[in-house]
Amino acid sequence: MPTTDQIAVEWGRIGAIRLRGDIDGLIAATAVVHDLILVTRNVKDFEGTHASVIKPWETSA
Repeated sequence: MPTTDQIAVEWGRIGAIRLRGDIDGLIAATAVVHDLILVTRNVKDFEGTHASVIKPWETSA
């Protein structure tokens, strides 16, 4: 998926409010702009980004 101007703006917004890795911010920005759901074991890396995140490896039993 190409990095668009809209993704770059969202990536900048995310980068301004969080201290985690830049690439995580790019991934989150792409998810936000394209209304995607992130599937990851590292849910905390995407906190505060407004991205929808699920951790499917957790069980609810």
